[in-house]
Amino acid sequence: MIRLNKTIKNLYKKYLNKIPLDLVDAEQDEIDGWKNNVQLSIYDFSRIVALVYNNDDMRNFTCSNIDLDLDNIEPIITLLLEESCIKIVEKSKYSVLNLPKPNKLSDGELNFFTDAPNDSLNQFPCSVESRIKRVQKLIEDFPYVEEMNVGLMGDDDLVSLEIAKRTTFTPVVFELDKRTIEKIKKISIKENFKIKIVEKDFRDLEIENDQIDTFFADPPYTVGGVLTFLYYGLRLTKNSDKVYLIANQMFLGKRGMPEIFKILNNSGIYITEIINGFNEYPLPNNYRETIDLSNQLKKFGDIDVSKIMSSSSSLFVLKIDKLNLSEIKKFVEKCDNIYDRYKRYSK
Repeated sequence: MIRLNKTIKNLYKKYLNKIPLDLVDAEQDEIDGWKNNVQLSIYDFSRIVALVYNNDDMRNFTCSNIDLDLDNIEPIITLLLEESCIKIVEKSKYSVLNLPKPNKLSDGELNFFTDAPNDSLNQFPCSVESRIKRVQKLIEDFPYVEEMNVGLMGDDDLVSLEIAKRTTFTPVVFELDKRTIEKIKKISIKENFKIKIVEKDFRDLEIENDQIDTFFADPPYTVGGVLTFLYYGLRLTKNSDKVYLIANQMFLGKRGMPEIFKILNNSGIYITEIINGFNEYPLPNNYRETIDLSNQLKKFGDIDVSKIMSSSSSLFVLKIDKLNLSEIKKFVEKCDNIYDRYKRYSK
């Protein structure tokens, strides 16, 4: 269950009674339409408040790489001024007085946790830097959440350890690889981390829709893989605001991406953000892919393939609105092989 900062919750209750500047003299039905369609959720409200906290100038705040609208932002700024949370000090500058500090990534060595891939399982762990970026994104998107369960569906990449070390959130790891499970358990005991491990294929779980509050899905890069992992992840959540998909758009191909987007859209799930090349995966020296590439490039010169990346993947941030899983369920139930990349589209 998500636990939000009390001050933010109280401010949000007062925000719900405000309307934007362009609706000051509007009829009630138009105001109701705005409330149903545009008024911020408590999570989006908290993200705006964190943005205010992290700036000290109105111009910087309104030019902060987030889509903002002055009519809709004014009620928040006015509310923070009325509640003495901020104070105008000079022209467009302001000082923060009584706002709680947003979450921040806890310090720690970047190479604190290391992982070695298992070639029999075709594992390609992401780089340490990519791991930290996932945790940082989580903190930025939930700046005033004090507690929540974060699911890790698919390759853990030891992200669970970084979440436990650097945040107040609880990782919930769905994992079958015994080697990975033992490593997480061993470090968790040593460091006194709070990590839940579910040693089952999540497709075989008795579904309880409040086990996790958000999740990272890192599935096989196929249409079946993406939709299967998202389907079961969403079944494990309750009132989720954002969830995260990690996928490689080249692997999914020109037919796969539109198919995924269409099914998600019909299910009340829409993509609010795509960060291309978000994750990088170092090329393991002993893998088939490494040997094949090395042998191929030797024809053209002395190239050290160990210095390059195997691949990269994008982060898709998904928002939920009136979730209806029936179409995804229909697809997943008839999906025979979630690892099949090419045969599905062959003639």
